[in-house]
Amino acid sequence: MISRLTVATCVLAAPLVSQVTASLQTESTVGVAANDVTQSLAPGTPQAALTDLSVSSPGTLFAGPATMAMTFRTSRPLRAGISWQGSSSYFPPMFVGGTACTVGNPGMQEHSLLWVLQGSGGGTVIVDVAGAQVTSVLSGTVYLWVDVGADGSTEYAYALGIDARRAERVALPVRIPASGALPVRIRASVCVSGASPGWTFRKSLDCDLEFVPGIHAAAISSYGSACGAALTGADRFMAGLHRIELTSSDGLPNEATAFVFGSQQVAVPIGVSGCTLHVAPLGVIFRTADATGRAVLSIDLPAPIHAATAYVQAFSLEIGTGQGNEDWEATQGLQIAFADPR
Repeated sequence: MISRLTVATCVLAAPLVSQVTASLQTESTVGVAANDVTQSLAPGTPQAALTDLSVSSPGTLFAGPATMAMTFRTSRPLRAGISWQGSSSYFPPMFVGGTACTVGNPGMQEHSLLWVLQGSGGGTVIVDVAGAQVTSVLSGTVYLWVDVGADGSTEYAYALGIDARRAERVALPVRIPASGALPVRIRASVCVSGASPGWTFRKSLDCDLEFVPGIHAAAISSYGSACGAALTGADRFMAGLHRIELTSSDGLPNEATAFVFGSQQVAVPIGVSGCTLHVAPLGVIFRTADATGRAVLSIDLPAPIHAATAYVQAFSLEIGTGQGNEDWEATQGLQIAFADPR
């Protein structure tokens, strides 16, 4: 049934071979010495040939001794990373009495990385913040900004306060311009406020950036009304593959869940139940819900899929005696639209 569904709803093409290379360069930073280190990467580069770029910036922060160190990781082609560790001690006379943390504040110390994608075509830049932490007796924030195109815009911003830790992952669809180069600027910074003499401050940030060629995340949106249960979806894509993960929740515990797929959206009342069929059915896949009424279905589809749309709705079904008193619930519909770059 899956293969028939795939043929009916998706227009598939041969896998795209990436002709994209990447370069990694540190840039001048605010409050520390400039660093100009460049390393070129290309598909097929042996792992042993990839060397991390380390930048250590001893100096002063808030008029006291500080050590700010950033490592630019290159674990494999078309992937870069930032590992940032730092500490400092505060001594008067600067920032006594609660200077606010704002972008451009002299109390912010910034590192900047320029990651340049070279070639043609499009794809997705994945920003994966594995973890960030700021520890201090004061207040403050660690920042990360991603500027696709290095044109002063901000496509992604991350901020984390003192004594907190948080991971995030975001996908940014991109296309390399006719010039053949797409610069991506990543800026990492920290700011503290309310300083008093003799305090210490530590921070860390761990972030990976990866370019996945020839693929954009599918656009998934809801339509229609639900009838007891809910349906959500996500595209956990990777190189050459869309992984569509569908989750039906608030259904009947430990009962069957039917995921109904089609290529057309409809709105057909189901008897006198008040529920609605939202998909013109082409195929169905069954899963069993857990004790909370949650059922998950994951489907892998080869990429690229340049222009195709599929529809899905889930039904939670009580498997009873067949005497007509079985319970059931229905979700709203989901539209899944693929538009991978050519």
